Amino acid sequence: MPPILYEDKACFVVNKPAGLVVHPDAGGKYAGKTLVDLMKDKIGDGRLVHRLDKDTSGVLIIAKNNESLENLRMQFKEHKVEKIYLALVKGILEHKEGIIDSPIARRLSDKRKMGVSLDGRRAISHFRVLKEFGDVSLLQVRIETGRMHQIRVHFAAIKHPVVCDDVYGHRKFNAAFVKKYGLERQFLHAWKITFRSLDGGKIVKVEAGLPEGLEEVMGKIKK
Repeated sequence: MPPILYEDKACFVVNKPAGLVVHPDAGGKYAGKTLVDLMKDKIGDGRLVHRLDKDTSGVLIIAKNNESLENLRMQFKEHKVEKIYLALVKGILEHKEGIIDSPIARRLSDKRKMGVSLDGRRAISHFRVLKEFGDVSLLQVRIETGRMHQIRVHFAAIKHPVVCDDVYGHRKFNAAFVKKYGLERQFLHAWKITFRSLDGGKIVKVEAGLPEGLEEVMGKIKK
């Protein structure tokens, strides 16, 4: 069961591992195998406040009831929730910090994928380079909006895709990286989240450190 990092009367914050789908899809492909299923005994009828991609790990909020669900979703809508990710991307960025403000929409050629499009919904990602390692860069990314695949699409659009992203990434580069470092997932982790508790409105800050597999890769890269 994914570890619970924080709990109060209104919600849980869990540390989702990569490879785990958070909610069943329409086709029932992951029925009985989702995060909601695995945590059923603990969270009961808990409701997902937001989502993480299957191969993204990190902090995820689950509301305990409809009242807290509505409150937390309103915080997201009003941009009162701060979400910070760690991402390893291909290449060295020209600017060491900046903002990507590019709308995102579903691709007409493949509805399963997203892409930057003038007809899309506004999407804003703030980034800062934490460290450079030759042909990859470790970034801190704060997203103002929560569009589907936002970080992955934004950095692919500026030619710095997330390392080992098998949808938007650079196939040849990814294959070489996997061979050298053994990474079996995309290097994208929901690191920190900050929101207001329903219990008196206090600020809640929750952090999930890099999972072991990503820490191992970082250790190899630094050598």
